[in-house]
Amino acid sequence: MWKDILKVDNIIFDKDQPPAFYNPVSKEITLNLTNMPTKGKTDEEIILDLEEVIIHESAHKATSSEIKHLTDKFIGEFADSFVSMINEGLETGEMNASELFNVVSKLLEIVSLDEAYAYSTGATVRRIPLMNIIESSVIGIEENLINKLIEDIMQQIIELYSPDDTMAILGALERLKRNLLRKMANKASSLEFTVKQFVADMNKLTPDEISDYMRKTSKKIGMA
Repeated sequence: MWKDILKVDNIIFDKDQPPAFYNPVSKEITLNLTNMPTKGKTDEEIILDLEEVIIHESAHKATSSEIKHLTDKFIGEFADSFVSMINEGLETGEMNASELFNVVSKLLEIVSLDEAYAYSTGATVRRIPLMNIIESSVIGIEENLINKLIEDIMQQIIELYSPDDTMAILGALERLKRNLLRKMANKASSLEFTVKQFVADMNKLTPDEISDYMRKTSKKIGMA
């Protein structure tokens, strides 16, 4: 009954899962009541939180098939560029990441636009919706792609190189990852600012509300 009322496919109680998520494989939206923040909130605020997170995941469901088609293409290109860069770096002693940056920029553009659409739907529920386009885009790519590639490559490197060389390669990869994440965060921040301005115009936020809203994004990328 509650699944029908809340318009989700599954309701779970799991402290290790996010408050809600859409699974593109099963095409199901899951609501995790254990991690829905409720402390210090009124019933009305909790209901708004539920509405906001459910409409967010529903937006992902609406675009999933097209987004998956586009991201799969660039994920393959990213993996190929990453491996090529590593192989070239092992041969020459230098890692040229220019092609990798080009590919990840294209992938980030698709992922962040999807997140921007999903987060902007929150403006139909509350005046100042949650806006974590940077985190959702960058961390998603980091956890689901970059970290897995580094782990797979390091397993091969451990078998082929000495401990000292392995540590040196790992250090280079970690520096590369930090640089990559910083570039992605800066790129995604411009979209977060744009969507927040859309929300501000749509919901007629006051100048003080707009300033506070934008400041939160600035702090994420060290601008404030």
